[in-house]
Amino acid sequence: LKRTIPGIRKRNPEMEFVLILASSRYRGTVETELEGLGVKIEEQSRFYQFLHRTRLCISCSGTVTLEVALAGVPQIIVYRLSPLTYAFARFFLQKKVIGLPNIILGQMVNPELIQNRFNPEMLLSEVDKILHDSHLPGEMTKISGDLRKKISNGDTFAQVAEVIDDYL
Repeated sequence: LKRTIPGIRKRNPEMEFVLILASSRYRGTVETELEGLGVKIEEQSRFYQFLHRTRLCISCSGTVTLEVALAGVPQIIVYRLSPLTYAFARFFLQKKVIGLPNIILGQMVNPELIQNRFNPEMLLSEVDKILHDSHLPGEMTKISGDLRKKISNGDTFAQVAEVIDDYL
């Protein structure tokens, strides 16, 4: 990510970059890594405050991907594992997608950059596609609505767990 931010900033100088920490215990490390890049670092408690005025999220795979999709915000889902863990997971799971919105809707609604595809060139390419797609706001509203319909009857946690269990 730190190698991608200068390229995004060069093409979109008006953009503000905010990184929401999953855990405040990593704040010092993150600040050191992103020093000089003009990235505002915020606590997880401020996530929703920033989410609703966001044009694009780069989300690490997990429950945050579902929260971002439900808010109707375009996102790129990224994830990298150790090579051995990744090989093990690919062999046993043999699944094409890992993002919750993609799993729940059974299609690639958010691009995923996993393992070696998560690199500065691919990330910059996906960012450019999303930021220059004039149809995306309407599509994201539809995707958000589709997700809400799919998980809105009864116990949402149980429904998401059931979808993931079926997927696996």
